[in-house]
Amino acid sequence: MVNHYEILGIEPSATQEQIKKAFRINAVRFHPDKNAGDPFFAQKFIEIKTAYDILSNSVTRAEYDIHYYQFFAKNEPGITEHEKRYREEKAKQKKKEQESFRFDPFKTFYSDNDREQQETPQYPPKQTPWGQKIGESLEFFALPKTIGKIIGGYSDLPKGQKAISSFQLFFNLFKSSLQSISIAFGICFLLYLHWTFNLHKGGTLLPAIIFFLIAISIIIWFKYGIHSNDKKFEFINYFIGINGFALFKCQGTRENLIINSEVNFNDVTDLITSHEIRKYNFNYVNTAYNYLWINRKINKIVFQNSGLYSDKDGQPNKYMYPEYHFNVETEKYWTVYLLDNMEKELELQGYLQFNL
Repeated sequence: MVNHYEILGIEPSATQEQIKKAFRINAVRFHPDKNAGDPFFAQKFIEIKTAYDILSNSVTRAEYDIHYYQFFAKNEPGITEHEKRYREEKAKQKKKEQESFRFDPFKTFYSDNDREQQETPQYPPKQTPWGQKIGESLEFFALPKTIGKIIGGYSDLPKGQKAISSFQLFFNLFKSSLQSISIAFGICFLLYLHWTFNLHKGGTLLPAIIFFLIAISIIIWFKYGIHSNDKKFEFINYFIGINGFALFKCQGTRENLIINSEVNFNDVTDLITSHEIRKYNFNYVNTAYNYLWINRKINKIVFQNSGLYSDKDGQPNKYMYPEYHFNVETEKYWTVYLLDNMEKELELQGYLQFNL
């Protein structure tokens, strides 16, 4: 016997208004948008919808109540005992549910207790906001303080990386290219011997030296182009927490933060996003994006981030365009924050009010 009253968390004597309110609260709490693919929540949402469909209709509820009271009268003589058992089971269920909602860094759902904590524990995240494990070869140069517990983060700073000058970079590349230079020297020497003893009698080393220097220059120039960003020392860290987000960018040294932004979701009332697909002669060039986080209560832009990415399918690489994906993932978790707040409003008022 499926206990639809227990699923919605109401008494068998509940009114239609109480049934509607219980459905709204549970539907928000177990909404698929909050579970990130967790089958427990998806199944729970289906059960809630089924229970509401039966109990909200007077005809189907009357039919269900006949079987409901017959079943529990048979197994639990006396309505008083049944009500007692119902309350005990409901208390156990609530306790179990609260335990399942306790924050876990590898889950995307959390308890009301976690929502209330605004202070951020000072430890680096173990996973990205999209659930991938962060490698031990990366490090975080800054940590947020006011976004609640960290759900996930991202860093492109290799552990132990240091800023270097152009001369140091050139010297390091030359040092790491000694093997390639030796091979180039051997090839040039063999060409010189072939030129001198087979093609011509006698000759000069000048062509071989010139060829050797050109080969070295090509090798160093190619590697310098690949590692030219090393001397810039510009890296990004971002974090998404239960109650907010943070973006840090350093330049020159780890301590020199050219972007140092923390935003608590409690300070945000609206989000405006725009995506502009740019084309030249009908051919895709890039996409410009802009994210505006606004607090209408004080008429202030709390945070703004804009940039470009290049991907005509609209799914740019997470590691090539980290700032864009920072905005995308933050928007997802702000949606979960809004759903949690809707749940509280429903519990207090029984309805939601929107401004369009």
